[in-house]
Amino acid sequence: MKHVRDHVKARLERVGVEALRTPSVAERFVSEALALAAEAGDTVRETEKARDRVLSLLRAIERAYDLRLGLAVKYTPPPPKSPLRRSNWAVAAHRACAIYRQLEDRLRSRRHKGEALAALIVLSAIMRGGLLRSEAWMSLWAGLSYGKPEIKRHKLLGKHVWIDLKINQHTEVRFYPDVVTLGLLARWSPVSLPRLPSPDRLLRRIQEVLVLPEFPKADAFAEAAFAPLEDQYAAGIPSVLFEAARGSFRAGSVPSEHWEGSLCGEVLDVPAALRRRKPVKSAEAALSLEESNRELRQILTTRRKGAHKITRAPVRAGLEELIAQAPPPIVRARALWCSSLLKKGCKVSTLQRYESAVGKTLSLAFGEADPARMSVEEIEARLYAVLEIPGALQDKMTGTCLCQFFRFTFYDPRLYWPEPDLRFPQMSRKGPPRRAVITGPQIRQALKGLKDEGPHRVAFLLAARGGLRLSDMEALRICDVDYSRKGVVRLHPTTEGDIKTGAGRRQVPVAQFLRPQELSSWERFVAHRRQTSSNHRVAFLSEDRSLLEAPRFDRIGFARLLGEQLGLRPHDLRHGALSNIALALLAPEADKVVCNLTGWNADCIRWMREEYSGRDPLNGTHQIARLAGHRQAETTFDTYIHLTDLALGLHIAAVRDERPAAEAASMTGLNRRSVGRKRSVVLEDLRLKVLKKLPVTEIKPGSQAVPVTPEPQDKTPKVTNIAPNFVVILSLAVKSGLNSLEIAEKYAVPLRAVNWLMECEARAPLGAIPRRKTDRHWVVRQADKAMGLEDPRGFVSEIRAMPHRKLTYSAPWPAKRWLSGMGRGVRTEATLYLASKDNPELWKGIKAERVSGPRTRLELVPMTPAGTNAMPFLRLVADIVERTLKLREIVVEVERDVRRLNLNNSGALRAFL
Repeated sequence: MKHVRDHVKARLERVGVEALRTPSVAERFVSEALALAAEAGDTVRETEKARDRVLSLLRAIERAYDLRLGLAVKYTPPPPKSPLRRSNWAVAAHRACAIYRQLEDRLRSRRHKGEALAALIVLSAIMRGGLLRSEAWMSLWAGLSYGKPEIKRHKLLGKHVWIDLKINQHTEVRFYPDVVTLGLLARWSPVSLPRLPSPDRLLRRIQEVLVLPEFPKADAFAEAAFAPLEDQYAAGIPSVLFEAARGSFRAGSVPSEHWEGSLCGEVLDVPAALRRRKPVKSAEAALSLEESNRELRQILTTRRKGAHKITRAPVRAGLEELIAQAPPPIVRARALWCSSLLKKGCKVSTLQRYESAVGKTLSLAFGEADPARMSVEEIEARLYAVLEIPGALQDKMTGTCLCQFFRFTFYDPRLYWPEPDLRFPQMSRKGPPRRAVITGPQIRQALKGLKDEGPHRVAFLLAARGGLRLSDMEALRICDVDYSRKGVVRLHPTTEGDIKTGAGRRQVPVAQFLRPQELSSWERFVAHRRQTSSNHRVAFLSEDRSLLEAPRFDRIGFARLLGEQLGLRPHDLRHGALSNIALALLAPEADKVVCNLTGWNADCIRWMREEYSGRDPLNGTHQIARLAGHRQAETTFDTYIHLTDLALGLHIAAVRDERPAAEAASMTGLNRRSVGRKRSVVLEDLRLKVLKKLPVTEIKPGSQAVPVTPEPQDKTPKVTNIAPNFVVILSLAVKSGLNSLEIAEKYAVPLRAVNWLMECEARAPLGAIPRRKTDRHWVVRQADKAMGLEDPRGFVSEIRAMPHRKLTYSAPWPAKRWLSGMGRGVRTEATLYLASKDNPELWKGIKAERVSGPRTRLELVPMTPAGTNAMPFLRLVADIVERTLKLREIVVEVERDVRRLNLNNSGALRAFL
């Protein structure tokens, strides 16, 4: 390499620096230098290295002598802060590809059943459906234990269906399965699956059941599992979609109720209505402040008799008794707060820390006074006066707990206290991200409600299409809005308002994001403002009412109208706009689903991709950040983008995986005739045929409407609703690994009943549910018949005393009693052994096969409709009947306790007794 650089320097001395200022001489000099570098290496790598060295030397010469040599500029995109792939990603990707090849072999076979089929479903969802979040694997595995996951569909998304997987109380993952995973779900019948504690243990279980190569760790496998998908998709899938699927960003899927309400164009809630509500004034206190504080501290340390640690049940009961005793308002609010945290699954030790952090501060600030009768200013003055005492605000936790407490008292319908604006230097105000999306039909619906051509209509378009903040819109002047067809809006600090950050200086082509009807409204307003305003440096969203003033934008009225039309806040429109723009840039090009959802046509989406992602090597991520006014793309994707799950699902559905027709039918669970006479077929072309075999929930308007102020409802089932089939479902849910709180909330059963069922499962597990559908129905039907008897417990005792394989009677009367009772609805194979000296007339009326023997006896073998011995199943029937009776007794006890406490809000009490 050194001799090449020496030759270039020697040639520079011969030509001369002044001669290189001529373009033709400079061009010839550069070409000869690069030709010399091309001849310097024996291999391609050495040649590229020599070329880079020569180019760096020529650039140094260009800078030193102020020359224009016409060198090509090599653009290197800036690397992201955290690498998308770790250094050992390639090793894990090779292992993932090997596992995928083995998975293909398993998918061609239909012999998998039970736990093997469940393992195949989970692995197919990971490697073919892009379900890369390890917590969601556990949710899918547990959900398969008690039924098929609910599959949902909406007409805006066409044939693309989704499954909502709940990780915890506040987090959901929306999963768009591929056609092969849907075909496996169509074959699934619920069986009892083992409870697995972690994703790593789940992968090991899948490896053992399916006999696969060794899996990497769960985190490494989630990172490398999309490598086979990348190989199949020719156009390339943006890596940011896989990072979002792994949960690397805080902004994930929107909650299911908001997503379904947005698709149906429903008004979700009206946040402004809560602020207009009158606060609920507390009754007169019967206890003193000192007694109430002491009792609250004792309740948080209450331990059940004989227990080694503090549990939630006695603490919850103590909190309800304290609330019923009418303590001072501040103590009642703290008790309600602690009770709500327990309902969310909070530990008692955490409640003790919270109470120690805020209890003394709140007692000193308010005493026995009622904060519901105070203004926001008075509440803030009292709190700050107490917090100014040395040592009162010791750490960040105190401020965080105070903010959380007053947020609870503001939204809880039993209190409705004013919410103070508390700011502490020890804590950050950044809370959980808002998650909102907005669809094209919703935008059209809102524009019909905003009938006037005034600022509110234009502000809605700026926020819902351009993603502008309220502060950005207030800072706009008339001269900052371009009147051309491109409609560029220039954002910068002005005298009318200030933008949030320095990175907010940007230009947004709002008019390019508008549809024809929206564009006409926009152009009319811009033309009106330019014609009627004598000063183009006034606020764009204000109207001249006099010669002396131009009023500011009515942001409060805009928020009120927006809440009435869509149930959203102004900042939610920014989330929806940026999510739609990201979907248009990251989804497959000109996808019909994107057009239906966002309201943009194919030409508009094509222009957006050419304008933004076409010149961005990271598929438009930095351009989206510039449109949002963020300095870094991580900020945008960490907070505002909520449709990456749909974009990934569209990419997976666009994979043209062509297989032989017989193989495609086997992988999707279809018969060969339904596939057609083609020799080969694309798997995704069979999606509609697979969906016909599945129960799909169609999302329609009104099906998922959320009330404005939801009141607590009594969802406790009546005693007659505790049926044997329901008991079987609860037992399967317990075996699936769900905790008692999740089961109680999902099936609306008292927690006391679920806890007893868990203890019963630990002590004497329910027998294996029959695999055959006819046998399962037979077991439930026999349990229903037993519950209709006068003495079900006597039936249980009789079943317990029976032998394991068959019934034997030496006299006809017990046999006739069995056949006329429980055996009347059971198909029975009877064999009668008669001794020569006995009278056959005694056994008259019993249809049996007569066989001679040394002694007289009748052998009865109950049979199921499927033709198997029913004796083991009868013991299962006895277990189900016994559990049903006990659960009914527990429900009766809960009702009696509720009536004894005589509380108004008895539904919340039933849920935890």
